Amino acid sequence: MANHKSRRDFLRQGARAATAATLLPAIARADEGLVDESPIPQARPRTPLAPSDPVRIGVIGTGGMGTGHVQAFARMARTEPANVRIEALCDLCQPRMEAAKKIVVTAQGGDVATYGRHRDLLARTDLHGVLIASPEHSHARLAED
Repeated sequence: MANHKSRRDFLRQGARAATAATLLPAIARADEGLVDESPIPQARPRTPLAPSDPVRIGVIGTGGMGTGHVQAFARMARTEPANVRIEALCDLCQPRMEAAKKIVVTAQGGDVATYGRHRDLLARTDLHGVLIASPEHSHARLAED
């Protein structure tokens, strides 16, 4: 008699394999000391926002989605009385970040700070918000930080 597996057995076995494939590399990285296990610091107080003050934001990730968000803010700055300013940009890819910076400077004037490390952007106390437009695999960690 042949050994027939049900669909439930197949799905259960597939779920176990997927879980193992996900967890084993993380366990190996933790064993090698490659995982940052430092506690997430408590948020510091931010600069208060007066009614006439612009909302100052930073953007992490200036790829396709991040640049699209930057362009949307630039359009708002030109066409609506939106009181929002992009104060800081962060990306690992310098050419993309410089292209996004050019859009921001053209739309709102002044200068915009750029960072290669997101923690440097997050250390700023003058920002009221941060827009995260990173790839999915790094989005959660950036949001935690």
